[in-house]
Amino acid sequence: MPKSRKPSSSSSRKPLHKRKPSDDGYVKKSKPKSSDGPKRQKGDVTPPRKSKDTTILSRVDPNKKPERTPKPKSPPPPASGRNTRAKKKVDPFSETSENTVGSKKTEQPDSTKPALTSREELREEKSREARAATEPVRLHRFLAQCGIASRRKAEEIIAEGRITINGELITEQGVKVNPGDVVMMDEKQVSPPDPRLYLLNKPIGIVTTMDDDRGRRAIADLIPSSAQGIKPVGRLDMNTTGLIFLTNDGDLAHRLSHPRYGIEKEYIATVQGVPSDKLLQRLSRGITIDGEKTAESKWEFIGTVKNENQARLRIILHEGRNRQIRKMVESVGHPVITLRRVRIGNYTIKGMEEGELRLIGKKDHDALRKKLGL
Repeated sequence: MPKSRKPSSSSSRKPLHKRKPSDDGYVKKSKPKSSDGPKRQKGDVTPPRKSKDTTILSRVDPNKKPERTPKPKSPPPPASGRNTRAKKKVDPFSETSENTVGSKKTEQPDSTKPALTSREELREEKSREARAATEPVRLHRFLAQCGIASRRKAEEIIAEGRITINGELITEQGVKVNPGDVVMMDEKQVSPPDPRLYLLNKPIGIVTTMDDDRGRRAIADLIPSSAQGIKPVGRLDMNTTGLIFLTNDGDLAHRLSHPRYGIEKEYIATVQGVPSDKLLQRLSRGITIDGEKTAESKWEFIGTVKNENQARLRIILHEGRNRQIRKMVESVGHPVITLRRVRIGNYTIKGMEEGELRLIGKKDHDALRKKLGL
């Protein structure tokens, strides 16, 4: 039986489970790199790995500055007569803007529409007047323009059979008058005169009518022969003084007297007693007279009359019901002593004497028509 070999105690070799490759002189060597391709030099661009791009890369000069790519130019602003870059200020109280609570959106005015110059506006106004002169007009409106009567009264005149157009009797409503038609009323030709507008400071004791069947003094007694054909716009009772319009322009008279167009009328009243602020607020909100509530108005306390239990008030109305102010204060226990109309729209009584009739110039007349949409 062969003898077993005993390990030498002087051996320097480590057990197999503790050996490393370096202990036996074996070192794992990496594969040598292929030297087939050209060596990299300074400044070469390293291509990306596994790239399918077959573009040939050129050598970059390190001393050469890189070229700057120009930024794309923004499109030019649209051509217009004004500077479009300047921001337009929007008036929060204008009709073209909408400001609502909790909303940041503001409707800008339409900038695509070109602004009309004064010459273009004048040309457009002339063309509008030319179209109005060639368009047919309803018969009752034509009679009102001629100063014959109001539109409502003109309808009654037509129904009575007093009107003929080119010799044909007209009794139906809605018939139109064309330019060049001959309109007759009671066998007399009627035609619209040149529009005129007057302002009268009516004195006390004058009835607001052209003819009074009771024989009282009427407005017709204050009108000279050169102003014949005009009629009062609205009414002032016999004991009320102040401003009143007179005109032969039927369309203008209709809009001046209609509350829908909001022409302010200011009065100064002297009333019996001193009304409280609470009562004036109640009158401003409107009260019921003749079974109908009045519209909102303005009532302001001016002061008391010395040595008497009276007060002076300033009242601004937009409607003109029959004896409205007198009925309102009488219903609350403060009857009117004196009442005077001192303003209509922008026209005031300042500088006018009692009974004075003042002609409104054509420029102001046209401006008033334009303001009322005529």
